Amino acid sequence: MTSETTAAVSGAWAARAVHRWVDRIGSLFRAAPPAQTGWRKAMVAVAAVLAGTVVSLARQRVVPATDSLWAEDGGLFLVQAITEPALPTVVEPYNGYFQVLPRLLSLPLAVLPLGWAAAYVAISAAAFTALLALVVYVASAAHLPSRLARGLVAAVPLVVPVGTDEVPNSICNLHWAGLYALFWVLLWVPAQRTGKIVALALVPLIAATNIVAAALVPLAVLRLIGRRDGHSRAVGILAIAGVAAHVVALVVGVSSRETQSAVLEPARMLVTYVLPAGIFGDELLPATAPVGQQTLLAVLGWSVVASIVVVAGLGITRPNWRLAGLAFGTAALLWLVCAGTGGFTVRYAATPAMLIVAGLVALVLPRPGRAGSIRPLVPMLCLATLLVSVWAVNYRLIDNQRAAGPRWSESLAAARQTCAGMAPDTVVEVPIAPAGWAAVLPCHEILR
Repeated sequence: MTSETTAAVSGAWAARAVHRWVDRIGSLFRAAPPAQTGWRKAMVAVAAVLAGTVVSLARQRVVPATDSLWAEDGGLFLVQAITEPALPTVVEPYNGYFQVLPRLLSLPLAVLPLGWAAAYVAISAAAFTALLALVVYVASAAHLPSRLARGLVAAVPLVVPVGTDEVPNSICNLHWAGLYALFWVLLWVPAQRTGKIVALALVPLIAATNIVAAALVPLAVLRLIGRRDGHSRAVGILAIAGVAAHVVALVVGVSSRETQSAVLEPARMLVTYVLPAGIFGDELLPATAPVGQQTLLAVLGWSVVASIVVVAGLGITRPNWRLAGLAFGTAALLWLVCAGTGGFTVRYAATPAMLIVAGLVALVLPRPGRAGSIRPLVPMLCLATLLVSVWAVNYRLIDNQRAAGPRWSESLAAARQTCAGMAPDTVVEVPIAPAGWAAVLPCHEILR
């Protein structure tokens, strides 16, 4: 065999190997099953979003979410929406990344009565989270044929049991549910034009909100490699471009953020805290729990995972191993990016906890069985019972700093009394949650 022939054979073999590799990557992105659309399904979707909004708002006890403002929601976004021009603030970086989504949602605050601010922020955050949950339900259809499975992975953004002190009903924390939805949207190959439009709108919006969307760039790259249609190219490029905007802003000095570089401690916490907390929630495993309690729940959490893997490995279920691997891998990478560069904060575990649920659900998909037989559903029902029980325990029982107040209505009333008789440009602090935060506004805005 001549050297030219050898080279040709080797080249053909390599081309076939690359082709098979690309095909395997492409199989990660399954085309969504065709679905009929119509007024009935549209009404069901609207009802689902409304119900999800109520579920999210009802999580906060004592001082309701609709009469309280949390941190940057009031101290940054409300103040800037009222006191600064609209368009420049939409692309103004904060703490090292652009907050495009909350800034867009906060724009109506410039024209709404100031007394409505807390209700508007809470309702818009809850409604958008519910909308993301609906997107997850639809986007997961190609990977999770079971409606119960899709219901579980769609519900978790609304009832996530981790980071409950900060995440629910807050526009400054919408990116945690957004990152989870971005994971599913990057896997989603919509059959209808409406789905494609939703995907093309959500991907840049979420990617341009928080720089930790970088943890999802590998998935976007796989989408570009595995599927070569125009929609997939647009989705992948938009996700990468959104992350690149944060990086460029940091490099050129438009934005800045103090970071730390750590690997070992975040990796340890991934094992001892993030996974068990994602399964058992803040109520059973708070960040300040004694070492013994942490160890016990870590062992129990990993035992749950091991049991599910064994059940899947024995063929009792019909697991989607690739989806589970992607979900677990993305959860780990996202946590390491957040905690490795920004230190430990409980809210950083919220999206990894959602992805852990998705990974577990992917492993307990029921095998086909006889009509009417419940046996194939047993593993899924057991996991659903565990998850729903944990979500119920963590739904309203967590001590919540925002629920401790102050009430926005009372803070605003006190500020208006202070402003009475003062010059219109006098600046007054309107206290919000948590303690030490305030919306700093001029009296002419407080009295309007």
